[in-house]
Amino acid sequence: MIFYNINKNKLYLSENIIYKNKEYKLTGIIKHHGSKDGGHYIYIDYENEVVIDDTNIYELKNEKNFDLNDIYLVFYT
Repeated sequence: MIFYNINKNKLYLSENIIYKNKEYKLTGIIKHHGSKDGGHYIYIDYENEVVIDDTNIYELKNEKNFDLNDIYLVFYT
């Protein structure tokens, strides 16, 4: 399942959700920094605890504590 947050409101994420009697686990997050006319996207691989941007892959630090601003898409599988 994919949820989009086009207005980039601050989200309160749950690691697990239930939808139509099926449980889904948070697996990825895409964040967007910038305006609607341009900017930068990064992908957070929540399962493997890594952050991927245009040129770097690095470990997600602080035990999955990260800024919840600018979240654009959330992936549950």
